[in-house]
Amino acid sequence: MDFLHNLCYSNYNNDFFMINNPLTNILIRPNVIRPEGIKEMVDYIKKADKEDLSVFDPDETNRTGETKWRVDKRVRDTQIVEMGPLFPKICDLFKFAVKEIVNPFYGFEVESSELPQVLSYGVGGHYQPHMDGESVWVTPTGEKIWKKSTDRDLSFVFYLNDEFEGGDFIFPDHNIRVRPKPGMLVAFPSSHHYMHGVEPVTKGKRYSIVTWAKVKGFPSLEQVNQELSEKYGVPVI
Repeated sequence: MDFLHNLCYSNYNNDFFMINNPLTNILIRPNVIRPEGIKEMVDYIKKADKEDLSVFDPDETNRTGETKWRVDKRVRDTQIVEMGPLFPKICDLFKFAVKEIVNPFYGFEVESSELPQVLSYGVGGHYQPHMDGESVWVTPTGEKIWKKSTDRDLSFVFYLNDEFEGGDFIFPDHNIRVRPKPGMLVAFPSSHHYMHGVEPVTKGKRYSIVTWAKVKGFPSLEQVNQELSEKYGVPVI
């Protein structure tokens, strides 16, 4: 089944790094997924196997140089869903969104992405405000700076339902609250300027798909670490 709406979008040439008005870099687009595609995914998710999802540990990742995760329900109470037969269709959805919506909106080219995750939030499910791609790094001189902690430049969320209460998506630093709607796409930079979270679900179940992408031409984690290593004369991992 084709999940996608055949939509045409005008070309916005936003500067990804422009933080004087960071709100221009938050993309919110409704009706990206067809209703029949939404129904197929939601019907599958309701019956699929689920397990508790860990959270990315940027501080430990910065310390060790290896990607680290941990389960902490005080920070994130979310279940991940086995994609099964939905996987190729979700990949097609992401490719469509990147080509027809995201690249034109930001004026750049998404180079690669992580494996998408299908998420289920039950009653009490939440995710404390956090950043996807950066964390604080202490320089050899004791200065605290924001540093890339993983190769994430852009974050994506696709919403699949609205039969729940609570569970709003928030950008607390910008006083933005997004009420999920079936078929909606939200995309935003993965930097510390876009701290975000999910408020606790108080009734029903909340379903979404998330992933993170690397942008062509943006500095990689390896390049950032190399630059800092040369600047401070110490190994940076």
